[in-house]
Amino acid sequence: MMVFGLIGILFKKLEIPAAPVLLGSILGPMVELNFSRTLRFAEFDDQHFLVYLVQRPISAVLPALLALLVFANARRMIQSRKSESKHET
Repeated sequence: MMVFGLIGILFKKLEIPAAPVLLGSILGPMVELNFSRTLRFAEFDDQHFLVYLVQRPISAVLPALLALLVFANARRMIQSRKSESKHET
């Protein structure tokens, strides 16, 4: 219980919302299990993972779009924290 309390305090201090973390911890193992089942069903080998991802156009666009969205969100968060710190001083 003490560990979860410390995690909660850390989340409050870093302003991390609890709902996405809870959803990720519940849904993450299910997604991982189904992803591994899909790879086994497709007779996928580990050496050609990138070729498998970009074999079709939509398979190349979706990971690129995801990376772009993650980068844009991280950049926006950093800029907003910098502007907040400038206004406080």
